[in-house]
Amino acid sequence: MNRQYLDLSSEGAKLRDFFLRIRQCFKMLYVWEIQNRQSIQDLLENLDISKQTWLLSDLRTKFEIQELFIQNRGFFLEESVLRISDLWKKILLRSYPEYKVISQQAVILHLKYFLRLHGESIGLPESSENTLLKWMTDLAPFYFHPEGEEKLRDWFSQNPEQEESWKDWWLRTKAVFSYFKSKKLLLAQWIPAFLQSVTDTPLFWEKDLVVDLSSQLSFVEAELLHQISKRQDVTILAPVLKNLVDLKKSQYSDLLRPYEYLKGFANKVEKTQSQNKFKTTKEYGNFSSTLGSLRQTTAIVRSWIEQKVPLDQIAIVAPDIEAVWPVLAFHLEAEGIPFNKNKLSSSQATVAVQLFLSRLRALNYNLSTRDLELSYYGYCNNNQKNELIFEKFEALYKNIYDEADYGRFDKMKQGLKIEIDLKSSISHVQFIFQIAKIDLGSLSQEIPNWLEVLVRDLLASFDENFLLPWSDWVSFCETCLSRHEIMVSEAVREGIMVTNIMSAHFLKVTHRIFIELSEENLKVKSDRGIMPQTARQISKDLGYWLSHSEKGDLEFELEWAIQCGIKSDHLYFGAVNLIGQIMTPSSVWLKSKNNDSENSEAHKIPHKTVLDSILNKNVQSPRLLQDLGELEYDLLENSEVKILSPSALETFQKCPFTYFARQTLGLKTFPEIDLDFDRRSAGEALHYLFEVIMKRGLSSWNEIELDLLLEQTKKTHFASVVEALWEVQKKKMLKLCQKFLQFEKKWRQEYPQIKETKTEVSWKGQFQGTEYRGRIDRIDISAQNEMVVIDYKLSGSQLKGAHNWIENGSLQMLFYIHALENGWASGIEGQVIASFYFVIKNFSRETGFELDTEIPGFFKNTKKRGQKLNFEKKKELLNTFEDRVKLLTDKIQNGEIKPLPTDEKFCTHCDWRRLCRAPHLA
Repeated sequence: MNRQYLDLSSEGAKLRDFFLRIRQCFKMLYVWEIQNRQSIQDLLENLDISKQTWLLSDLRTKFEIQELFIQNRGFFLEESVLRISDLWKKILLRSYPEYKVISQQAVILHLKYFLRLHGESIGLPESSENTLLKWMTDLAPFYFHPEGEEKLRDWFSQNPEQEESWKDWWLRTKAVFSYFKSKKLLLAQWIPAFLQSVTDTPLFWEKDLVVDLSSQLSFVEAELLHQISKRQDVTILAPVLKNLVDLKKSQYSDLLRPYEYLKGFANKVEKTQSQNKFKTTKEYGNFSSTLGSLRQTTAIVRSWIEQKVPLDQIAIVAPDIEAVWPVLAFHLEAEGIPFNKNKLSSSQATVAVQLFLSRLRALNYNLSTRDLELSYYGYCNNNQKNELIFEKFEALYKNIYDEADYGRFDKMKQGLKIEIDLKSSISHVQFIFQIAKIDLGSLSQEIPNWLEVLVRDLLASFDENFLLPWSDWVSFCETCLSRHEIMVSEAVREGIMVTNIMSAHFLKVTHRIFIELSEENLKVKSDRGIMPQTARQISKDLGYWLSHSEKGDLEFELEWAIQCGIKSDHLYFGAVNLIGQIMTPSSVWLKSKNNDSENSEAHKIPHKTVLDSILNKNVQSPRLLQDLGELEYDLLENSEVKILSPSALETFQKCPFTYFARQTLGLKTFPEIDLDFDRRSAGEALHYLFEVIMKRGLSSWNEIELDLLLEQTKKTHFASVVEALWEVQKKKMLKLCQKFLQFEKKWRQEYPQIKETKTEVSWKGQFQGTEYRGRIDRIDISAQNEMVVIDYKLSGSQLKGAHNWIENGSLQMLFYIHALENGWASGIEGQVIASFYFVIKNFSRETGFELDTEIPGFFKNTKKRGQKLNFEKKKELLNTFEDRVKLLTDKIQNGEIKPLPTDEKFCTHCDWRRLCRAPHLA
C-alpha cells in the first residue's frame, strides 16, 4: 500500500507559516487597568478553562483559584491555572526537551565544581559560588539575548567607570554560562531570558492567556508575553494606584514599567471602574512590639467572630507570615479560632532526617559532637545495645578536633567505616549507593518521601562525569532537605485566612488585619550583584530593564490592597520584632494613617486575650511556691542511708540538691577529654603514680622505669586518649614524677625521723549509727607512732588552715584525724600531730593543721598561726567537727533535701544547675 506523507520541511512548512500569519491577524494584546480586585473576580468567574490559561505568581493563589473552579464547576484543568514560572518550564520542555531545569542547590554544586576546575583562571576562590550565582541571575538577560554581549561591550566603552567596576564579573558569568549551556542545564529564573534569546522557534501556547501578576511581572517576561500575543490572545491585568499621578517620578516606576511597555503594543487598553461596595473603616495600631500586635490581632479576630462575622470573611496578612506564624498560631489556638493555613515544617526538622544527615556528616568526620551522638544513639534497633552510656559518651566526645578523636571508643570508629575514600571525588550514583546503605532504623517501613525527593534531585541534576568529594554531596543533601517541607497539620477550609501580602490580592474577605508593617519587613532587599543605580542606567541606555534589590514590590502590594474597599481594615506596626530588633514604621502605613483624618489615632495597648488571663491567673500551686522560696519543701521519703563518705557529707553541706543528684539518684558526670587533661583525671592519675613510686621506693626509679609506669597509667586512667595527645601529656607527667622524686629524696634527708610511709590507707567506722568510709592518700609515721596525714591537691588556691575548716565546710582532714585516732584504719594506731595538704603545683606542705609542739626531724613546722593548735584546741576542734557531722547526718537521714546552696556562687559551675529548682535559678 502506497503511503503519502506531508512534507513540512519545504512546501508544507511554507503553508503552515502562511496559515499562522493569517491567524495572527485575529490575535490581540489587551491591557486592563485594574484598581479593584472585584473586577478580577468577575473576569475569573467568566474564564473559559478549556480555551484560556490564568497566569499568576504565587502558589497559594493558584490553589485558591483551583478550589474556586471545583466549587463552581466541579473540576479544573491543569493548564487552566498556572504560575508563570510553570508556563515557561512547559514551553521550554516542548520546544527544547534536551534542556534540564535544576534546583538552585544543584546549581550551587555545579558552581563549586566549575570553580574547583577553573576558579584560578577566572580569578575566584572555590568559596565564591553564592556571589557568582547572584551575578549570573542579574546578567542572564545579557548572556542569552542575541545582541546582549555586543550592546554591553558598547555600553562599557561609553561608561569606562562601570567597566572598571564590574566588567570582570560579566566575563566570569559568561564563562560559567557557557559551562551550563554545554551541559544544557538551566535554573528556573534563567528560563525567560533563555526563551527571549530563541529566534529559530517562535513561542507558542495553545490557549489564550490572562496574566494576573501584579507587581511580579519582569521586563523579560513582558517581552515574551508580547511575542506570544502574536499567536494567541493575551489579556494583561495591570494594577493601578488611584493616587499615582506621575509614574516616572513614582517609587514604583521600575516596578510598573513592564506594563507601560505592553501598553505600547496593546490592541486595546481599558480602565475598569472601581466597584467598591463598602466604605472602608480603617484602624491603626502602633504597638511596642510584634508580640503586642499579635495579641491585638487575636483579640480583634475574636471580637469579629463574636459579632457573627463569618470565619471565611476574615484574613490576617503579613509581609512574611512564616516569621511570626508560630507565635500567632499559638495565640489563635489558645482562643480556639480555626485558621485556613497549613502547618508546614522543614523536613530537616524531623527526627528521621536529622538522623540521616547526622550519619552522613559523621561518616564525613565532620567533627560534630551532636552529629556523632545522633549517629551512635539514633540508629540502634531492638537487637542492638549501646555499650557506651551517654554520660561517658559526652565526656569522651565533648571536644572533637580531628578524625583521630573518634578512636577514643573503638566501636564508634568501626561504626563509621565507609567503603570509599572520603577525600577522593565520586559521582552522584556512587553517592546514592552509599546513602542507600545507611540504616534508617525503625522510623519507617518504606522509603520516605524526603529521600525520594533527594534521590530524584540527584539523578536529574548531574551526569556520570560530574565528580565531587563526599563533603560536597553531603552539603547538597543538607540544602535540598532544608527546602523540602512536610505537612504538620492541614488547613481548616472554613477557618480565617492567614497568608502573605503577595497572596492576599485574591482574597474575598470583608475584614482584614495587616501586621508587621515596618520598613524593614516591606523593603526586603534581595542580595544582588548589580547595584540599583547601575541597573537603572543600563535600562535607560540599552532598554534592558533589569530587576534589582529595591523594587518595593511588597510596599506596592500593600498600597494596592488597602485601596480596595472592604468593611474593615486594620494596619498594625510593632516597634520591636520577635528577636528584639528595633523596627521603623512603613511609609505606606504612615501615609495611610496621615491621610485618614477619621481614624488617624493609633492603638498602643493591645486588648486582653485568653492567654493573658491564663498567664495572669494567681496560681497557688504548692510546688510553684516551693520553687519561689515561699513554702517549705517536703521531706524526702525513704531517704535513710547506711554508708556515707567525707566527700558526700561535704557535698551535702555545700548543696543538698547536688548530694541528692549524686548520692541518691546516682547521676554521674565524667571528665571531658580535651587537649589538656581535666583536673579529676589528672588528680587520679597523679595519686596513682605517687602511690606506686612511694611503695616501690624512691631509689628504684630511672627515666626508663618512669616511662613504663606512665604507659601503664595510660591503660588504667587514659585509655581513650588519642596517641598524639598522650605523648604531649606524658612528657609533662614525666617531668612531674622526676620532680616529685627529687623533692621526696631531699625531704627524707632533711627529716630522717620518718620511719614509715603508708599510701592509700582505707578506713571505716560507725558514728551515730551511720557507717563512714574513706581513704587517706598518705600517712608519714614516726618511730613513736606519731602520724602526719598528707592529702594530695593539684592546686592550693582554695585551701584553708585548720582554724577555717569548719567555717569553710572542709571536713575531709578532720575525718582522717578522727578515723585514725579512733582506730578505724586497720593496723594503724597512734596520734595525729599534723595534717597537711601536699600541693603538687609547687610541691608545698604548709597548709593544714599541726600541734604547737615541735618534733625535730619529723615534719616541717610552718609559721601560720591559725593552724597551730595545742591539745585543748585540737580536742575542741574535733568536738565541733563531731557536732557538725551529727547535724548533717541527721538532716540526710530525715530527708531534708533542699535546693539551697550555702553560697550561690557554687551554682555557676554546678553540673546539675539545669535540673535544680533553687529559687534564685527560677
